[in-house]
Amino acid sequence: MKKTLSILLAILTVITLALPAFADNAKSGTCGENVTWSFDSATGKLTVSGTGNIYSYGKSSSPFYAFRNQIKEAIIGEGITGIGQYAFSGYTSGSNEKSTLEKVKFPSTLKLIDMYAFSYTSLKEVSLPEGLEAINTGAFAMNSSLTSVTLPKSIKHIHSFAFNGCTVLSTVNYAGSEADKAGLTISEKNDALMTANWNYNYGESFFSKLGRKIKEFFAKIKDLLSTIFTSFAAA
Repeated sequence: MKKTLSILLAILTVITLALPAFADNAKSGTCGENVTWSFDSATGKLTVSGTGNIYSYGKSSSPFYAFRNQIKEAIIGEGITGIGQYAFSGYTSGSNEKSTLEKVKFPSTLKLIDMYAFSYTSLKEVSLPEGLEAINTGAFAMNSSLTSVTLPKSIKHIHSFAFNGCTVLSTVNYAGSEADKAGLTISEKNDALMTANWNYNYGESFFSKLGRKIKEFFAKIKDLLSTIFTSFAAA
């Protein structure tokens, strides 16, 4: 009897010790009040679904962190409005190691990318949706593989260090005009973003572009005629 109890206790001890390990390697769960996630190790895809905000986390504490060297692509579903701090960060204490995350699909409902959300990843291109209003501090910092960023006309604030350490960033595709850019606040330590080649009115349709060109042409004619009439009046 005592031997049987000892065996049972030993089994229970093993199960108890193993439970945290199973929990740590869970491939699905919640990451927001109304947000869930699942990871497919066969494809390397992380899918986030639901509505509202993805929670903010501390360094290396998001539920995806255990898979940072397996995730290649993140698909963030429609209905997600905010991405919390360090949610997809590959930060490893005391190291410049990057996660394997190379690609992210963002939803059209997105309004905010919070601090360091995608720092220390292997992203190559980032295309941000119309409707996004702010990119917070360090959101894409230390992405040394990032070559191009597509920014929506709706963006109003790019906070300090948002693209710090993005050493090969060379192209910014901006949906707004050069005049719209004047109303965009880009804080310090975003040198790579500022010195990149900016393509304005990116994604504009042919007819919209034609209409804008015609409008600009007549505006120049109007200014020229105004200058001529002013000169005659002064003579």
